[in-house]
Amino acid sequence: MQTILILFLWCIIGVVSRYRQSSEDVYDPLLSSDEELTERSFSDKDIRDLFLLQDSLVKRANSGQATYYTVGGGYTACGSRHNDNEAIAALNSAQFDPQTPGGNPNRNTLCNRRVRVNGPKGSVEVSIVDRCPGCGWGSLDLSPSAFQRIAGSLDVGRVNINWDWI
Repeated sequence: MQTILILFLWCIIGVVSRYRQSSEDVYDPLLSSDEELTERSFSDKDIRDLFLLQDSLVKRANSGQATYYTVGGGYTACGSRHNDNEAIAALNSAQFDPQTPGGNPNRNTLCNRRVRVNGPKGSVEVSIVDRCPGCGWGSLDLSPSAFQRIAGSLDVGRVNINWDWI
C-alpha cells in the first residue's frame, strides 16, 4: 500500500513540477503522454518533498525495543533534569541526532515531544527528553516507571515495542 502511495505522490510531484516549468504554456496533465511523465528526472528537492508529503499522509508507527535506565542525577541531552518516577524516554541517536541543530542537543526539535509507547503489558505516554546512543532505530530507553507500565516488571529488562508521535 505504501509503495502505491509513493508512486502516486511521485507522479503528482512530476505533474506539478512540469506545470511550474513554463508560465507561458498551459500544461494539461490529461493531455500529456505517459512518456513525458516517465522521462521526467526528479531533483533531490522533489524526492525530499515527496517523502515529507508521504509522512504527512501516512502515519507510520515506529517499532523496536524498549529498555530502561536510571534517570536521576544529571542533565539529559535536552538539558533538563528528571527522576525515575516520571514518564520520560531517551530516543535512539539515529532518530534523535538529525534533529539537533548545530550539534547542540539542548535545541533538538524532538525534545519534549510526546509519544505513545505500546508494549506487551500495556501502553504509556512519555516525553522525549534524552538521547540513547546504544539503542537501535525505533528503540527507546524508558524511565523505570514508564518501562514497568509497558513491560509489567523491570526484571524482563528488554521488550519489543511500537510507538507513535502524538
